[in-house]
Amino acid sequence: MGSIAPAVKFDADGSGPSGDEVGTVERETRKIVNDVMTHLNASWMDWTPTYVYTGSGPNTAITIGRYRVQGTTVHFNLSCIKTDTAQLSAATALTITPPVRPKFIQACIPIKAIQLVHGTYSNPLAYISANTDSEAASIIRFRGWTTLGTGAYTLELAGFYEIA
Repeated sequence: MGSIAPAVKFDADGSGPSGDEVGTVERETRKIVNDVMTHLNASWMDWTPTYVYTGSGPNTAITIGRYRVQGTTVHFNLSCIKTDTAQLSAATALTITPPVRPKFIQACIPIKAIQLVHGTYSNPLAYISANTDSEAASIIRFRGWTTLGTGAYTLELAGFYEIA
């Protein structure tokens, strides 16, 4: 069986790489550093999710959604504010599309949620259903959702998850 040549050649005295090998090592190092910096400095992008309410949902809302991709991780923040306080909303459940399809991991991914309904804060259990290999089913869902009714309503979400 033949021997495998090293990726970097060293001088006969073992002092280190020389000649073209030095340039190759420097170029590869620069490329790795640039890739890392690109991931660390990922820009935040706008995100306009689709809301699907069970029952009648509020149709007057301000949505501020932002996300960024760092390597194979998506970080996101979402604010949904109902501005028409007289509007009746009998929404008993809500699903929201995430900014990027989550990786299929056969599990649910917990995320942070704060809900303000009628002046009362709550923390509904929010999660991304990444336990099905269907893009349509990989959505943000809630357990312990508070029925909205009339009045001011705010929903804040934040989290991160893996993408393929």
